[in-house]
Amino acid sequence: MPLNDTWVTPNDPDYGKQWGLEMVRAEEAWKIEKGSPEIVVAVIEGGFDLHHPDLEGQCLEPYDATGGYERSGKKTPLDHGSHVCGIIAAKGNNGIGIVGLAPQCRLLPILMGASNNEASLAGGIRHAVKAGARVINLSAACYFNPVKVHGQRPERTIHKKMWTPPPSEQLLEAIYEADQAGVVLACTVSNNENNNSIHWPSAVDVMLRVTAVNRDGKKSNFACFGDGVEVAAPAGQRSVPYPSDVKDDMGIYSTIGNAGYRYWAGTCQAVPHVSALAALIFSRHPEFTSEEVRQIIRNTANGYGWNPYLGHGVIDAGKALAHDEPVPDLAISPEDISVNYENACYRDPGATVTVNVNVRNDGPIDSGKVLVALYEGIPDDGGYMLGYHYVKVRGLEATAVEFHAGLDAGEHTLSVLVDPFGKLPASKRSRGEIYAKACTKCVIG
Repeated sequence: MPLNDTWVTPNDPDYGKQWGLEMVRAEEAWKIEKGSPEIVVAVIEGGFDLHHPDLEGQCLEPYDATGGYERSGKKTPLDHGSHVCGIIAAKGNNGIGIVGLAPQCRLLPILMGASNNEASLAGGIRHAVKAGARVINLSAACYFNPVKVHGQRPERTIHKKMWTPPPSEQLLEAIYEADQAGVVLACTVSNNENNNSIHWPSAVDVMLRVTAVNRDGKKSNFACFGDGVEVAAPAGQRSVPYPSDVKDDMGIYSTIGNAGYRYWAGTCQAVPHVSALAALIFSRHPEFTSEEVRQIIRNTANGYGWNPYLGHGVIDAGKALAHDEPVPDLAISPEDISVNYENACYRDPGATVTVNVNVRNDGPIDSGKVLVALYEGIPDDGGYMLGYHYVKVRGLEATAVEFHAGLDAGEHTLSVLVDPFGKLPASKRSRGEIYAKACTKCVIG
């Protein structure tokens, strides 16, 4: 264990410029875990400054997946890969520059080169698996043909439905081999501005698809969106979507070539935050599977439900590290809430109505004791808890929950909130820790 392991607020002089770490609650995570040198994050990119003072000693022996470029990156720019590496694992509390989100994990630089071709990417992924990486960061591997993604976890019938043209079998096999080996693959959905499409390889179903937010927590003006988005992470804002014009603190501050630092804004900066969080979770729980880590990241994100712009929301490293068990993929939508009006009428104020709720578990992990709470109105905005139940939901199944609520005549907004850890809010007007939420309206009378 490093001698400086007890720090929570690092002494790195430019830490104050790293607003993204504050957004993902890094210090709350560091109270629990700063990473393990046994956990390796492979970064498949286009050039690295391996001698940067904030990266030196953090990297394993680099690998050239291009079949010709020198491993030092002399034939490709050093800035982009170095920037990504700094976000993940720049040294912490060393009195120099910045700190990475997983500062005590290790990096495996894999040079893909400027060509960004499928053969290099497939070879890099296979080397990462062989070298024992638990996480593969694919920030740059997105500039191929855009595709539509239908559904949050698309089926593997991708050759028929989603690809034009389909990816090579070589690349698909490498991706699925990595998934089968228990590796988390975090990939950008790319910088397509407001284009409702996801580039591949991000569209492959086993990828953890990441979009970008600015300092206000809103979707970055360059980030694409769509049904396939799973989580969001800090990346900043550009003065205009193209070219990559960033005004100082609008972007993410990290390491670049020639021992430098700069702000940069792109979905490529969002992905390494997610990769670093996956590495922290593996550091604390190396026994977790890749799917369990993905589920923790998705289901501890700070979204209030799911939407195509931010997916499950911005990642929350503090909340993710606070859980010592996998988080089931619980889900609920307005269509899962139905109201039986049989006993409700204007003449009977406070008549009891029956509200049926269908709580789904979209993942393979069985839940423990799940709290399902029914509110009138919106919690934290004047809403009031009408009742709650504890249930268990098996993986890939659904459980029906029935409420009986007294409602006066008129229009009502009903909210159903789900907490997979069964924590009852301290007040009937607070929502506690919520991982799934849906609202519907009904009229009594």
